Amino acid sequence: MYAMSGHLEWISLYRAALRETDPDKLQTRIEEAEQAMRLALRSAVEYEDSDQRHTIGEALRHLETVQQSSKDAGQSGATPSERQR
Repeated sequence: MYAMSGHLEWISLYRAALRETDPDKLQTRIEEAEQAMRLALRSAVEYEDSDQRHTIGEALRHLETVQQSSKDAGQSGATPSERQR
């Protein structure tokens, strides 16, 4: 398998970003995950792995949604968990 450690790294960083509850750390977690995901995406393109490209693309879009929700919550003064109440 190509770049298995890179594959596992992006998943780990992606999950860490999704689990982050501290709004002050969330942006950093998202940026770390996105960087690893873009590297893994380049490998997937190079090795013509369309399943991996699709999976990473979906995950990147999900992180964008999380990031936007965090920004929206910050502007309204409520955390995402407070907005769900």
